[in-house]
Amino acid sequence: MDTNVCEVCNKTLPNVERLRTAHLSTCAAKNPDLLVKEDLVDHPVTAPAIPTARVTAIEEGVLLSELMDTPGVSLAAEEPIFSDYGKYLLDAMLRWQPRPVLLIGDSGWGKTYLAKYGAGLSGKGFLTINCNEQMSMDSLVGIPAPVNSENGIFLEFADGVLTEAIRQGKVFLMEEFTRAPDEIRSNTYNVLDQVARGWTIPQASGIADPNVPVHEDFWFIATANPAGGPYATYQIDPAMDSRLIAQYRINQPLADERAVLLRDAGPDGVILKATYGSPARRISSEDLVGRLMTFTHDVRPPADTSVDFLLPFEEPRAKCLNTRDLRSIMDAMLRGFSPPEIASQVIANKYGSESLGMKKALVNHFMEGSW
Repeated sequence: MDTNVCEVCNKTLPNVERLRTAHLSTCAAKNPDLLVKEDLVDHPVTAPAIPTARVTAIEEGVLLSELMDTPGVSLAAEEPIFSDYGKYLLDAMLRWQPRPVLLIGDSGWGKTYLAKYGAGLSGKGFLTINCNEQMSMDSLVGIPAPVNSENGIFLEFADGVLTEAIRQGKVFLMEEFTRAPDEIRSNTYNVLDQVARGWTIPQASGIADPNVPVHEDFWFIATANPAGGPYATYQIDPAMDSRLIAQYRINQPLADERAVLLRDAGPDGVILKATYGSPARRISSEDLVGRLMTFTHDVRPPADTSVDFLLPFEEPRAKCLNTRDLRSIMDAMLRGFSPPEIASQVIANKYGSESLGMKKALVNHFMEGSW
């Protein structure tokens, strides 16, 4: 093994020990724990055996805090349980690689989780960035950086995360895509063009070759909230629309919510107060989850069955109680909060005029005397 070459990015390491250490640390931080290899031929939605901190701690009897910096151990404490819709999207997304894919929809349905899990299944490794209106191109493209050597100081071009993914054939996950300024998104037009992909970085002129070859395995995935409405987002123009080959509108659970809630609840049930001042009682996990799923069914609008050309699990829904908030309700119950407290603290005013009805419905499903 060549000790002068970085095992992660295959670049020649600087001669100066301090810079060499800094380079290795940076690359190690970019090398995701979710990098896995899985045979995608037989069943592309099979979850890989990703070692987690919780499982490792149980098997080895060590503290979770001792595993925080353990290489090769993900701190994710759970494996995904996808709904039929989630399995369909995961399979479809993997079949599109390396074509650009966009997952767009309201917050809380699992877009980011699905995208990262799919990137992990690709076996390529992935890099990611969260967009915002103050971001600059430097973080994506890279910058000339001064490097000390025995012969003095010289400039070396340091790749940004997008340039690195393009050069090395990794998955690049661009989160909050519609929050990036137009200038940022328009700079990706060329590399997202499937006819003649290219990536030019004028900042590298005179330092390195500004024309970066696009690796055939480079895969671009974006997640985004819809433009307009309550989100601080920008509109995606037709030029970008035509480059994002596959687009999926996410507005319903990507997770099997009942199975996830049962896993969250655990086997022993929950000690719960139905209302303020009522005696605490133990409610079984099955009863608890059953009530939460009935509550969820009651407060979510019915699917739009007038759209007859969509697949059964692609029926669009209006903005409504999402999976993240449903799991937060379960989490609050596990922490000993009563349904009225949870209604005020978790649901609050997140859903506009619908919030009051949701709060009342949650309390009604756990009224004292009904369990």
